[in-house]
Amino acid sequence: MTLALHHLPERTDTPSPWTAEEAVLVVTRAGSVVQVTDAARRMLAGRGLTADARLTGPLLETIGGVWARAGRFPGDPVAPVRAHLPGGIVGRAVVVRGDRGVRHAVITLSRSRAHGAVSTLAATHGLTARETDVVMQVLTGAPTKRIAADLRLSAYTVQDHLKAVFAKIGVGSRAQLVALVLDRLDLTD
Repeated sequence: MTLALHHLPERTDTPSPWTAEEAVLVVTRAGSVVQVTDAARRMLAGRGLTADARLTGPLLETIGGVWARAGRFPGDPVAPVRAHLPGGIVGRAVVVRGDRGVRHAVITLSRSRAHGAVSTLAATHGLTARETDVVMQVLTGAPTKRIAADLRLSAYTVQDHLKAVFAKIGVGSRAQLVALVLDRLDLTD
């Protein structure tokens, strides 16, 4: 089965066929952005999408992971891949083959439900923006070294942020922190 992408313009400066509230990013295997909606630009600003629509840092690595998974499944269509992106954003990607046989990753973006719970927790307990970023990474199950790499911090700084978060919130471990956020998710459903 081949899905045509003939409705997608080849340049990032042309109007999008999606509505303003839909956050969509279309990327080639080489990591070039074919198309990005305004909502996706806003969501990814400062998180790995440059003003001239280039991917960098952890976002580029995550998109590379989507392509790596797609490479393991050479048939069309490839099963959707769910990825956690910086800033509490969840990307759902599917790789499709365009009208000239070119494959594109079509990625829809949304805020994770956990992001809302963590934002409330951060506001209630006075967490800094960086502490909030660390909490979001903890929720993905990432170890300290991975969090440090994703946020471009040292592992020691990540540990310092975690100690501060634990003290402010009144928990003693990552497991307790995750349980607290999950409890808040239950309350917001």
